[in-house]
Amino acid sequence: MTNDQTLPMDCGPGPGTGAGSRLGPYELLNLLGEGAFGHVWQARDAGGRMVALKLLRPEVMGDADTSRRFEREARLGMQLDHPNVVRVFDAGRVDGRLFLATEFLTGGSVAGLIESYQGNQGLPVADAVRIFADAMRGLQALAQHGLIHRDVKPANLLLDAAGVAKVSDFGLARSTSIDRTRFTADGAIVGSPAYIAPEQISGECEPDIRCDLYAGGIVLFELLTGRTPFGSGTVLEILSRHLDVAPPRVRAQRAEVPQQLDALLDELLRKSPAKRPATPAEVLARLERMGFCQRAPATVFPATVFPVTLPADVAATAFPGTIQDAQVKPLAFPATVFPATIPGGSLFPTTIPHGNNFPATLPDSRPTAPSAGATPRGTLSGAMTIGAPLSQPVELTPTAAPALGRAKLAITGPTGTRWLFVYAGVRLIAGRDGIEHPGQDVCLRCFPARTMAESSKRISAQHIKVEVDAGNVSMTDLGSTSGTILNGERIPAKVAQRICDQAEIRIADVLDLRAQIGAPPTHALRVRGIGDVLTQPSVFLDRTGNGAEHAYLLVPGCVSLGRDGMPASGGDVQVELLAAGGWLWWRVAGAQAVEPLFDGAVLRIGNSSAHLSVTRISVTAIDSADHKG
Repeated sequence: MTNDQTLPMDCGPGPGTGAGSRLGPYELLNLLGEGAFGHVWQARDAGGRMVALKLLRPEVMGDADTSRRFEREARLGMQLDHPNVVRVFDAGRVDGRLFLATEFLTGGSVAGLIESYQGNQGLPVADAVRIFADAMRGLQALAQHGLIHRDVKPANLLLDAAGVAKVSDFGLARSTSIDRTRFTADGAIVGSPAYIAPEQISGECEPDIRCDLYAGGIVLFELLTGRTPFGSGTVLEILSRHLDVAPPRVRAQRAEVPQQLDALLDELLRKSPAKRPATPAEVLARLERMGFCQRAPATVFPATVFPVTLPADVAATAFPGTIQDAQVKPLAFPATVFPATIPGGSLFPTTIPHGNNFPATLPDSRPTAPSAGATPRGTLSGAMTIGAPLSQPVELTPTAAPALGRAKLAITGPTGTRWLFVYAGVRLIAGRDGIEHPGQDVCLRCFPARTMAESSKRISAQHIKVEVDAGNVSMTDLGSTSGTILNGERIPAKVAQRICDQAEIRIADVLDLRAQIGAPPTHALRVRGIGDVLTQPSVFLDRTGNGAEHAYLLVPGCVSLGRDGMPASGGDVQVELLAAGGWLWWRVAGAQAVEPLFDGAVLRIGNSSAHLSVTRISVTAIDSADHKG
C-alpha cells in the first residue's frame, strides 16, 4: 500500500516569479506558502480583485498524473457555486505555468484555528458546531454534483473574514458517476491518515459521500477536543486504529457537549458506512433539531425609531416575535415626502448624461401629499397609515451640477475591490439579461460565464422586481420559469412579498441574494434647486455566493454607508448617498454640502481604521459589460 497523502498546493518561487512580478494578467503580491508540487501567491487580477493564485512547479508539470490532478481540481472547482465552497475564478496556462485562481480568504484555516486553542481542549461547542455545519453545507454541494472530496481535514477548510468555513482543495475529489476517471492505482490509499475512512483503507466497498462524513466527524471531534480520536504514531498504526479501534466518546473529555451531539458524532465515526448518516443534509437536519443551525432571531427595533403610531390591533399582530414587552411603545413609520413640484412632470429624468436610458421608476399615477383629514394607506399593507409630510426639511447646498442617476462604485479595501452598483429610484428589475435590455436594471448571470452558462439559463430574462413604496419594501417574482424562494419558501408569481429588515433570496435554485433594508433618514432633507430627498428605506442586495464581490443598492432617498460599502449606522457611518431629482449625490456624514456623483469622481472619506475596510470609493458610469457575467 502507498500513502497518497495530500501535499499543500503552495510552493516556492519559480523562474521569473517574485513579489511585484506578473504572470499573464496577475500581479504577484505575497508568497503565501510552498510545497513539493507548487506555490500559492496572493495576487491581483486585471480587474483589481485579490485572488489566491496556485502555480504548479515547472519541474513537476511533466508528470502527467500531477498535471491531470491539477487540471481536474480546476474543472471541478468551477462547477461548484456555494457560499461554503472556495470559489474557483479561473484556470489554465499562463507564461508556460499551470495556474488556478481562487477566492482569496483572510481568515486562515480551521487547522490554524484549532492550533490557536491548544491547551484549552478545543473550541467552544457552539463555535465548533458552526464550523462543522459550514463544512457539511459545502460537502452537500459536492454531493449534489455527484462528487466526493476524499480529503476532508482542517487544513482544507478555509475561513473568510467573518469566520465562515469553506471547503477547499479538490485535488483528490472524485465523481461518483459510473464513467468517472480514476487517477489512483488499485490498492493505493488516497487521503490524509488521521482523517481517512475505513473503506478507503480496506477497499472492501466503493467510497461515497459517507467517507467525507467520517472525515467530517473526525474534524468535529478535533474542534471539540483539540486532538484527533486515534492519536499519533506511524501511518500504519493510525490506519490500523481506523479499522479496528473504537473511537473515544467526546463527552468523556468534555461533559458540556450535549448527549445528542455526542451520539451523532459516534454515528459519524462508525466503521461501516451503512451505519453512518446517509448525506450531509441529514446531518444538518439533525443539528437543527438539536437547536443548532437555527435562523437568527428577528431584530427588535426601539420604539423611538418611527414617529407614527400603528393602530393597536396592528401593533399586536404585524410584527410577531419582535415585541417582547407589552410596555414597549408601538412602532411607527415616517412620512413619505414628495416635492411640491416635479420638474418635467416626473421625479426622474427620461435620460441621463452619456445617452443612457433610465427606465421609469414611479407608479403610473403620481402620489400626492394627503389632504386635510384624509388617512392615506400604504399600498402594500392596508393597515399601515402614512403620516403628514415632515415640515421644514434641512436644505443641503449642491456644489456642482448633477450628472448620474446610477453609478458603479469601486470600493477598495485591504482584501481587494468590491463593486457596488447604485440606482436612484424606487424600483429595480433584475434578471439574466444585461442592463441594455429594456427595463432591466441588474443582471444576475452566474460567474464565470463559460462554465456557468447552463445555470444562467435557469434565470429568467426579467426574474424579480424589488420596490419601495410608502415606507415598505417588497419583492415580486415576475412570472419566472424556475421560481424564487424567499426565506426558505417558494413565493407565488406576480404577488408582492413584503421584506422586513433582512431576507434570504434564492433565484432559480442557482443564485443566492441577501436583501438588507437600510433605515430611512430621521429628518427631511432637500437639495437646493433640485428637490426633496424621499424619506424612504434603501435596499441593499448582496450576492452571498456566486459573484460575491458584486452588490446592488437601490436608493430612493438617503442611505448611510460604512464598512465595505454596506448600509451602516452609528460609528460606522462614513458617507451618505442621496437621491434627489433623479440624480445621485453624496456627502460626508452630517455635512451641509452635497456633491454629485459623476464619471471619474473620487469620494474622499478618510483613512481606514480597525473597523473600516473601505479606503476609497471611485465612481464611474455603469457599463453594461460589467453586468454580463
